[in-house]
Amino acid sequence: LGGHTETHPILARLAAADALAEIQRGRAKLFDIVGSEPRTFAYPNGIPDQDYRVEHVDMVRTSGFEAAVTTAFGGVSADDDRFQLPRVIPWEQRAHAFAWRAAKASRSPPAARLQRAM
Repeated sequence: LGGHTETHPILARLAAADALAEIQRGRAKLFDIVGSEPRTFAYPNGIPDQDYRVEHVDMVRTSGFEAAVTTAFGGVSADDDRFQLPRVIPWEQRAHAFAWRAAKASRSPPAARLQRAM
């Protein structure tokens, strides 16, 4: 069970303070519901540089999460940024169709992710 935000806004459309508040309030509300800190986060809609930006990755990191997922298609590799993990979203209704997409993800090029400013 992972965190999201309080009201599911597109983070890239919010002022920085509002985006941080959404992330932190969503985390606090989930804690209130389940009684433990959520360890993971999912970016609302999750498209890199469209729905979230580098500053949101940093907000998630500093808010106490251990990892986050995007909606960028792909398999995870050891060198992935754990705060921008790609995934295979199970839109298919049949198990074999999902299995085919998951196998395809493991052979896909690296998923889109944002680069942190150095």
